[in-house]
Amino acid sequence: MIRKKYLITPFTQEGELYIKLYISYMKSVLLVCTISILNFPVFAQFEFGIQTGINLSQLDQNIFEESVSKLVTNYFVGISPRISWEGLSIIGDINYSVKGSEIDNEMDDNIKYKYAYVELNPQIEFRLFKILGAAIGPSFSVKLDERISWNDQRWSKTKESIKNSDFGAYFAARVYLDRLYGMLAYNHGLTDINDVIHTDIDGIIRGDVSSKNRNIQIGVGYLF
Repeated sequence: MIRKKYLITPFTQEGELYIKLYISYMKSVLLVCTISILNFPVFAQFEFGIQTGINLSQLDQNIFEESVSKLVTNYFVGISPRISWEGLSIIGDINYSVKGSEIDNEMDDNIKYKYAYVELNPQIEFRLFKILGAAIGPSFSVKLDERISWNDQRWSKTKESIKNSDFGAYFAARVYLDRLYGMLAYNHGLTDINDVIHTDIDGIIRGDVSSKNRNIQIGVGYLF
């Protein structure tokens, strides 16, 4: 017996049924997507901030026991995009940040260092109270410029004395007053940024010097 092939086309009853079911399914998907998009701002809020302030920085070094590293004052300026839920924010600070240190060595030289970085500080912030937030995250920095001043002389560019990148841990506290906020942050460098070998006055190598960034940030910002 010869069997005829049964073909479902849009012009058959079964074909029309499948098309109707497909259209109904797509309408349901579009409805769910539309409701999700419309309700998303209820659960998450996108904000964009600008911020600036001062850096209090120094290098944690082990050059010589006679050397003393002092805090120096510089500045930072940047942007602070974020996504916030109730009680939680994901923040991606990007700063132009100038750090440095001042050292008095065993030969009575006063040496000032200044390093300019692009700094990325992704953080998770927890709102402890309505106006207070505490944040933690890693810190990634890329060096843009490096300068030195000997005994209060003019700043001049140096050869590569520190590495081109830095990695550390970032801790911050913020106080929010509506759209305005104040911040206190601490950047603890974890990698050795020293890129030179030091010698004493007799030319004897004293070993690789470990230098790590330590930086306190005090600033203000505004959220749009």
